[in-house]
This record gives sequence, structure tokens and C-alpha cells, in this order.
Amino acid sequence: MFSQKEFIKKSSSYIALISVIVLIYLFHLNFDIFEISDDTWFKNAGEYFQLSDFLKWRYLHWSARLLPDATAYLVFKFPIAYWRIFNTALIVLLGYSMSRIFNKGFKPLSIISALLILGYISYNVIYSGYFWITGSFNYLLPMALGMFVMIPYADSYFRGTEPYFSIATIGRFIGVFLFSFSNEQVLLCALGAAFCYHIAMYIQKKSSNFVLLINTGIMLIGFILMYLSPGNKLRFTFEESAYFSDFSSLSFAGRAKIGVFWMYQMLSQNMIISIILIAILTIIVTKSEWYKKVFVLLSTLMITLYNVRSDYIMDFESRSKIPVEVFFNPAKLFSFEFIYYVLPFILWTLFFSILILCILKSVDHPIFIGLCFLAAITSCVLMFFSPTIIASGPRVLNCFGLILSLISFYLFQQIVKKYQNEGYRTVVLGIFPVVAFIMHYLQLKHQ
Repeated sequence: MFSQKEFIKKSSSYIALISVIVLIYLFHLNFDIFEISDDTWFKNAGEYFQLSDFLKWRYLHWSARLLPDATAYLVFKFPIAYWRIFNTALIVLLGYSMSRIFNKGFKPLSIISALLILGYISYNVIYSGYFWITGSFNYLLPMALGMFVMIPYADSYFRGTEPYFSIATIGRFIGVFLFSFSNEQVLLCALGAAFCYHIAMYIQKKSSNFVLLINTGIMLIGFILMYLSPGNKLRFTFEESAYFSDFSSLSFAGRAKIGVFWMYQMLSQNMIISIILIAILTIIVTKSEWYKKVFVLLSTLMITLYNVRSDYIMDFESRSKIPVEVFFNPAKLFSFEFIYYVLPFILWTLFFSILILCILKSVDHPIFIGLCFLAAITSCVLMFFSPTIIASGPRVLNCFGLILSLISFYLFQQIVKKYQNEGYRTVVLGIFPVVAFIMHYLQLKHQ
């Protein structure tokens, strides 16, 4: 039996979660079909294709993202209110799945903190992947389903709870199958995590769970079929001619150079608040005073440079125009002009390196967190091989933003575990995203 105090506390957490869900739905009321975008194309697709013919045409002529395409085809047949409900459910599923990765069972406050941390992602990124209708099918849907699919792996690895065959397992197999034809960035990250799980089991001389082996096999088959889609080549040709005509002529070094500077430019423009959050959490959890002092000094330097010369410390786009040959010319490589030109890149690299090092030195599962950072970087590196690298915009950072949010959520859970008082800390965590979304809501209302 619960005591009265425990009952009130438990009831309050559920009421708070329901309130957050209602607010998320109300925020959706600001969004409708974006007429000059893919929304209109998908909305009209039902007039020309049956669903099976539509998916076949997309697989052969564009891409193997069959789940987002099928969902868009079906959802656009209904009034916009159905998308708002569906999308709200996906956001809640994403928050729940993030919570379940690190917790056993349903914990309302934990789900709320996960949802609040997602609110630290740049509005430009989160709009394109969560609140633009077509974008939500291509990013939010795969991310929510993918995070949900990873729960049994987390239960097995962190808590020693093994899944077994049941009716629910069959449902999960269907979910894994659908996820396996969703989004290449997200699928590759999930598949990498699954492989790391099996490798960890092998190193620990434990047998991998048979259900999870099947899950991994389904994802692997799905990834191969997505990679072999005939539409990929046609899409690549079209996008190259439309966005980056000489992309194929670039050397690997040329693509890497453009890609690295593009990644830093996009992160500095669109992920700065998420980076600030994870930096604050890192300072709190860092156990070594020496590492903490070094990181605080470096963070202070970056803040100072940002305030004094933001145009210098944040401008990577112009630096991407440096000829790749310069990087292999020792005479120019050590010149003052060259060092001054690439110094922001060096400082940001040093900042991220110290940040990651501080986290890995302080958390309970450093290998897991290290692999999360690797997955986040990989999700950006995939863009190095796409001719849409310049034209894709912030939406391709949704996978990166989710993984960074997962790491932030893990650090927040570590803080709550150490210092207790989860309710108060969740309120403090929620100040920025709540105020930011209220401001966005008011701005959208006046447009």
C-alpha cells in the first residue's frame, strides 16, 4: 500500500506527464500542410497511385524509405488532426523509449525530463524533423521506432533482463521489420548499436539472446535492401545535377574536407544550446577536479571568443573554401595565416575532445557513451558522401540531436541518482525548453 505522501507524489508525476503531452499536442495546432513542399506531393500521390504501386515506384526510382513513404501516403488521406494526434504519440514514444533505455519500467518524471531535453535541440532542426509533416515521417517516426526497438538490447545489457518469445515479441519483430525500411542514418546507428551489443556479449563470454539475434538479422537485411535499392542511383544522379554538379569528381580527401567543415558549421549554428546543456551537465558529473578545471577554462575561452568575435569562432563555411592541397603542404600548413584561418576548427575540436574525455572519465558506462558519440559523428559523416550535403539543411542533424539528447539524458540521470530531488531538478531542466516553446508558439500565432 502507498502512503498518502507517496500517492500524492506518484499522482503528481502522472498529472505532470499528462500536462506535458497536452501541451505538445496544442503546439501542433500551429502546423498545417506546407503547400510549397513535399507535403503537397505526398498528399496528391493517392490520386495517381495505389499504395503497393506507389511503394514499388519509390523503391525503384527514389529510395527504400518505405515506412515513411507508406505512412505519408496513408496519413495524408485523413484530416490534419489525425497527424497531430499521431505525431504527438510519436514524440511521447520517443521520450518513453529514451527513459526505458536507462530505467526499468514506466517512470513519468524520467519521461518528462527526456522530452524536456529534446527541447534543447535547435528549433530549426526540431521543426524540420518533428513538426514539418513530411519531415516527421522521415525523421521522428524512424527515431521513435528505432529507440523503442533498442529497449530489449538495453534491458539485456544494463539490467540482465532477457526477452523471450511471446505475442509481444511477434509485435516487436514487426516493429523491427518496419523500422528496417525507414531512414538510413537512424538504421545504421541502431544496427551499429546492435552489433556492439553482440560483440560485448561475446567478449563477456555470454551467449547473445536469440530474440535479439533475430532483431539484428532483420535490421541487417533491411539495411542491405535499402542500400541495394535501384532508386538510390537515380536519386543520386538527380540530386547531383540539382545541388552539387561536380560532386562525383571530388576526391575522398576533397569530400572529407568539405564534410568536416560543413559538420562544424552546422553544429555551431544549430546545436549550440544542446552543446551548452551537455557541457553544464558534464561539469556537474566530472569527478576529477583537474579535468573539471581544464574544461571550465576551455569553456570560458570559447564563451569569450563567441562574445568578442562570434563571426570568427563560428564561421566554418568560408574556411571550407581552402584548397585541400594546402593541408598537405608543410610550408603553408605552419604559416601564421593558415593557423589563424583554421584556429576555430582546432579550438572546437579541442573543446569536444575534452568534453568527451571528461564524460568518459566520470560515468558508469563509458564504453556505451563513447559509442553514442561515435554514432552521432557517424550520422553526420554519412552526409560526406551525399551531393545534398550543402542543400539538405538542418533536418539531417535530427539523428545527431537525438543521440546528443540521449547522452544528456543519461548525464541528467546520473546527477539525479547522486543528488536526488528529481522533481526540482526536472523543473530547472524544463525552464529553457518551456520558455523557448512558449516564445515560438506566440511567434507562430502572430504570423
